[in-house]
Amino acid sequence: MEFCVQRDDTPRLAVLGVFSHYKNLHHRSSIRSTWLPAASQTMSEAILTRFVMRGVGLASNATDEAAAHGDIVFVRGVATMGRKSGPLQTLMLWFSCAVSAWPSAELVGKGDDDVWAHMPSVAAVSVLAPHPSLRASSPAWASHATFCIAASPWVAQLLARSATSYR
Repeated sequence: MEFCVQRDDTPRLAVLGVFSHYKNLHHRSSIRSTWLPAASQTMSEAILTRFVMRGVGLASNATDEAAAHGDIVFVRGVATMGRKSGPLQTLMLWFSCAVSAWPSAELVGKGDDDVWAHMPSVAAVSVLAPHPSLRASSPAWASHATFCIAASPWVAQLLARSATSYR
């Protein structure tokens, strides 16, 4: 099994990692049949979306799914880790993976597999990206800001408002 992915220097607005558990096939299937295809058609170069799963000790059906769809990134964490520390470990591993795999992405995002993402609104967060003159010189995270997709109506309203305010 490959952890993280090969480096891709394609300039992108963002890379969005949708965190998923190996048991949540129904969530991933729902996303693949609803908002992910629309996002891929309209924003494939701007925002790259990948499911993120901890891969150590993972069942073979998850690796088969990854091979079939090509939209899963495995990070080097124990797949069966509990909810107390598993999500935090996944977050740290995802950020590390995303920064090294997609160094030209302006933003690195995180979402969960139980949310619906309106990708034009997600793209609107580009106003939050740091100005090039303010970026740090460290190559590990020089051009990255972070964002989070939340299942909160308040966040959705904020994103919608910012999308119209900053055009």
